[in-house]
Amino acid sequence: MVDRKKIWDGVAEYLVGETDLDKSISEISDSTDIKKDLEFDSLQLATMVLDLEEDYEIDIADEITSLVTVGDVVDLIVKLKEDS
Repeated sequence: MVDRKKIWDGVAEYLVGETDLDKSISEISDSTDIKKDLEFDSLQLATMVLDLEEDYEIDIADEITSLVTVGDVVDLIVKLKEDS
């Protein structure tokens, strides 16, 4: 079974490290909008997908348009890990 909390922590830590804003992990939630709240642009989103694919050994490129919130990203990683 995939540990959603562990994946969530990893994704949140990644996003906080990559955003240009002064955010902490405690300010991130499942409903945090990656583009609006963290101000990610399309290049940052593409880089995020590549980095997370490598980190979690998954393929999420086809799903990039469905990734709006942190929860979307975490849920997709969990689903792909469980399906593999």
